[in-house]
Amino acid sequence: MKSEKLRILSLACLLLGLLAGCDEKAPVEGDEAGECEDGIDNDQDGNADCDDSGCAGAPACTGDDDDSTSGTDADGDGVTVEDGDCDDSDPTITTTYPGDFTASSSSQLATIAACRSIEGSLTIRDSSLTDLDALSNLNSVTGDLYLWDNAELSHIDGLANLSSVGGSLFIQDNDALANVDGLLGLTAFPGGDLELGDNDALSNVAGLANLATVSGALNIGVNATLSSLHGLSSLTTVGGSLSVVYNAVTDLAGLDSLRSVGGDLSICFNGPLTSLDGLGSLNSLAGTLYLNGNESLADIDALANLSTLGGSLSIRNNDALTSIDGLLGLTSCPGELLELDDNDALTNVDGLANIASVGIWLTLFSNDSLANIDGLANLTSVAGDLSIRDNASLANVDGLVGLSSVPNGFVELDNNASLANVDGLANLATVSSGLWINNNASLAHVDGLANLNSVGSWLGITYNTVLGNVDGLANLTSVGGDLLLHDNPGLCQSSVDAFIATCTVAGTVQSICCNNNGC
Repeated sequence: MKSEKLRILSLACLLLGLLAGCDEKAPVEGDEAGECEDGIDNDQDGNADCDDSGCAGAPACTGDDDDSTSGTDADGDGVTVEDGDCDDSDPTITTTYPGDFTASSSSQLATIAACRSIEGSLTIRDSSLTDLDALSNLNSVTGDLYLWDNAELSHIDGLANLSSVGGSLFIQDNDALANVDGLLGLTAFPGGDLELGDNDALSNVAGLANLATVSGALNIGVNATLSSLHGLSSLTTVGGSLSVVYNAVTDLAGLDSLRSVGGDLSICFNGPLTSLDGLGSLNSLAGTLYLNGNESLADIDALANLSTLGGSLSIRNNDALTSIDGLLGLTSCPGELLELDDNDALTNVDGLANIASVGIWLTLFSNDSLANIDGLANLTSVAGDLSIRDNASLANVDGLVGLSSVPNGFVELDNNASLANVDGLANLATVSSGLWINNNASLAHVDGLANLNSVGSWLGITYNTVLGNVDGLANLTSVGGDLLLHDNPGLCQSSVDAFIATCTVAGTVQSICCNNNGC
């Protein structure tokens, strides 16, 4: 009996033990502190630590690839300051700063020192910073990057890890900045402009050596000591305009790979610039070509491969320029203006020999050494005004022989001291607006206008000292506006009277003063 009771008690204890075992939970990796980094398969499912799904989201299994948990993580977001947490007081911010950020002091910059990315624009301006070393972790800015008015900033090497700027980059008014070597990680500006301006100590742009494309404009201007563009040797395309203005460059070597510019090209006011060498690969310019105020520029031969011009052509105030032969690849100037003005040493316009049409205005002003314009012999159309003025050495306009009409503008020959005749206008039949021949001290006759039959507005022939007659106007039968024939002291009044008698003048006739009444 006693043994039977003992057996029953033993079975009861065994049953209670089994029931107690059924109440225990199965072990889960990570349910105890340290289990996700102890190297042990704690739940014996074949996966240890971060390889086990139970450790998903554990601090040891988030952050960078080395699964390190060392460092400061005050906000408990699983990313330490050392691993790039931009704001360790806000668990919603990790390696990316969300929005625009502006700094003007080292303490402000320090708050984003751990950041890998700025999801917005970054502006550093009006500071006393000497470097940007605090940004050594930064590799991308999705918006614009502005470095403005930092008088003591001597280098930007702290940006060495920057590989992407989604918007524009403006580096302006940093008086002590000697180079931009910290930008070597950039290969393109896919969404904006690049501007280097008013950096007084900037001597080179070698830091742009890996830059291949700029989707917007590239402006390099007012860098007083910038003597070389060699750092731009990888640049092939500028989607917007390109300007090199008020720098110390002697040539444009460094732009040798540049093939196209999607806007204007402005090479202006670079005092030491003697040539455009470096632009030899440029074949397409969508906008206007401005070559202005380069006092040492002697030739533009480097543009020999330029075959497409989408805008105007402006060549002004280049005191040493003797030749524009580099433009022989152009066949038209479709923009509003073709102007050659104030180029004191320019003797001819032979570089325009293949130009057939000008969009609106053609102006040749104040080119003191210009002896002829024979290079315009293929010109057949000027849609607007034609103005040739103040060219002291110009003896004739024979280069205009292909011009038969000026359909939407006027013709002006004014103050060309050596101009002896207008025979180059022999095929001109109509001028829609006015014809002005004024103050040409050597002009003896206007026989070259023998085919002119109609002037839509005014006709003025005044102050031509040696002009003897206007017999060349014999076929002109209609003047739509006023007629001015006065102050030509050698002009026989009888010739004037004969012309007026056969011409219909819609406006006022001003012919009675200061011509020669004695012949």
